[in-house]
Amino acid sequence: MTAMRSSPRGWKRRLALAAAIVLGPLGLSSSGASIGMAPDPPRDLKAEVLGPDAVKLTWREGKDGSEPNFYFVYRDGEAVMAVDQADHPEWTDTGLSAWTEYTYRVVAIDSRWRASDPSSPVTVRTADGSPPDSPGSLSAVATLADRVELAWEPAHDPESGVASYQVLRDGKKKGTTEDTRFVDETVQPESEYEYRVRAVNGSGYAGESGVPLTVQTPPLADTTPPAPPNALRVVQP
Repeated sequence: MTAMRSSPRGWKRRLALAAAIVLGPLGLSSSGASIGMAPDPPRDLKAEVLGPDAVKLTWREGKDGSEPNFYFVYRDGEAVMAVDQADHPEWTDTGLSAWTEYTYRVVAIDSRWRASDPSSPVTVRTADGSPPDSPGSLSAVATLADRVELAWEPAHDPESGVASYQVLRDGKKKGTTEDTRFVDETVQPESEYEYRVRAVNGSGYAGESGVPLTVQTPPLADTTPPAPPNALRVVQP
């Protein structure tokens, strides 16, 4: 069993009780820990991923049974914390591994050391701790005076994958796309722009942008028709 983190009060007895509680696939069994009117199982267990190494847990007291005195938090079947906040129970599990699934359950313990059945399990995956690599081979072509077309090679992320790309123009985000192409139709004629593209992975982490590329838009096409001829004369041979 993983060493359980707990407050100093009664930690030896708590550790022994946590070891006696077995979280099997069908629920809780114990070595005589749950005798009499034990607390009801905790309700509404929720897990919020705070990053690549932390998960915040919240839950509510069961409807019936005896009043909980504290709670055991189990991660993947092992007790990892005794939580004393019986009124507003919550706990943040830290030091976890990035992009890893964890399953949590909570057991309520009353003042007579009687244990509830475990809460319903909740499974979460921590965030991806590393950003994706940079997109490659950026190309940018001013096809019109007010239109620049960009394309690039896909970036890669071995954990959560690439979810989208951010297009930056002159250092500011211009748009987001899930494709490896982007069209900028907000440029001005006869102007110079610098473009960069960076990938964003499934956990929302943006990688470094690739090599920048500068493009010059052409002038507007002259659409004014020529003036009609005047002083038309017929010249006799």
